[in-house]
Order: sequence, then structure tokens, then C-alpha cells
Amino acid sequence: MNKLWKKFDRLTGECYSNMISSEPDKSVWDETFDVFVALVENEREVNPEFAQELYEIDDQTEYTHDVEGFIEDYIDELGMHEMYERLYEVCKKLLDMFRWKEDEPTDLRFELAEALKGQGRYEEAVAFCEKWHRDAAANQSEEAEQVSAAALVYAQLRVEEYTGAEEIIKKYVPEGAKCGEENEIIWRAAVRFYESKDEKKAKKMKKELEKYEAKVDRMLEKEFEEFGETLFGGDDWDDEWDDDWDDEWDMDDDELPFS
Repeated sequence: MNKLWKKFDRLTGECYSNMISSEPDKSVWDETFDVFVALVENEREVNPEFAQELYEIDDQTEYTHDVEGFIEDYIDELGMHEMYERLYEVCKKLLDMFRWKEDEPTDLRFELAEALKGQGRYEEAVAFCEKWHRDAAANQSEEAEQVSAAALVYAQLRVEEYTGAEEIIKKYVPEGAKCGEENEIIWRAAVRFYESKDEKKAKKMKKELEKYEAKVDRMLEKEFEEFGETLFGGDDWDDEWDDDWDDEWDMDDDELPFS
């Protein structure tokens, strides 16, 4: 078992080195995921209750392998490079491997829907999202309900099911609503819908979305400033940081490490 964990650690290192390589080999990510699956299966042969929730793997291994971090990055890589068939397989495998009672697999389900659409399996995507949305509305959190609604709208637009898409949008983005953290994802889906149906309304909703994005940016900037003041002290910490950075990199052009 320990050999498999060592192999997983070695391969994850190769994955991240591969990300900055001029000739990336994406197969190393697939191999690492397959090792991860083998690890879980082997651990469960010894202890059937091993890591019934995904987050428990890092918890039970004292956070020495950053499994969740790898999974998130792997899924991002598959989506970014439009490897939709593999993305579907990975999401399906993860959904089947764990119970998902304590953590809702909202992101995984959204990615699975994207993978179906990426393969041109639009009707399957609609059916999957319809079932997910029914379950989310009945048994899951408000966040899962909003995300599933957005996923369903995107899927319906692919098959030109505009009536159903509009019904969902009117339910979750009623007239006079404002864009906020709780409805941002369905708001973006509504913008996509109205871009092809009502240009004036799409423009209005985009403006509201931009206002919300600017508000988030201001909040993040404020948090960053407060963090810097706490860490370094004083109001001029950012100037001191810039000075330190300038001193650190005060060298001739031919000395630069990336020249």
C-alpha cells in the first residue's frame, strides 16, 4: 500500500511539472488518477469504511498527499483541454466511488453535464440535469438547486428548448431581482439565454452582473489590504512590499533568470 502512495506522490509531482512544460504529456494525469482509484480500492479491501467521503482521504492520511487538490486540478485540466470523454469518465467514477452525504458533489455534476455537451450528447445532458435539478430542489442545498438550474438552462439551450429554459430563469431570476452571490451562476445562464432572445434585457442583465463583479473586486482588494496591514503593519505596507520586490530583482537584464 505504501508503495502505491509513494507512486501517487511521485506522479502528482510529474503532473505539476508537466503543467509548465513546453511539451506537456497529459497522460501522466490519467495515470495518476488511475493510481488514486487503485489506492482507494486497496484501502477498502483492508477497511471497507475507508474514506466513504472524498474529503476523508486527506483527513485519514493526515493531509500528506493533497488528494482533493489533485482531483480539482485534474478536472480543471481535462475541461481546459476539452478532453470531454475522459472528463465524463472521471466525474462518473468519482460520483460512484463516494457516498456524497456530507459534501454535495455540485461541481462534479456540473462538470459531468459539461462533458456530455462537449461530446455532443445534448439530450443526455438535458435528462441528467433535469433529474439533478429535481433532486436538488427536493433534497439538497439552495446552492445545489441554483447550480443545477443553471446547468439545466445551458443544456436546454443546446437543444433549443427555450420554453423550459425561460420558465427556470423566471423562477430563479424574477423581475426586479439583483445579481448577488446566491444567484450569480443562474444569472449568467439567464444572460446567455437573453442574448439570443432579448438583446435589450441581456444588456441590462450584463450591466447588473458587471456591478456585482466590481463589488466583489472591491471586497477582495479591501481584504488584501487588511491582510497586508495585519501582516506587515502600517498603512504603507504595499509601498514597502514594492521596494523589497524591487531590491530583490534589482539586476541587469543579462542576469534575469528568465532571459
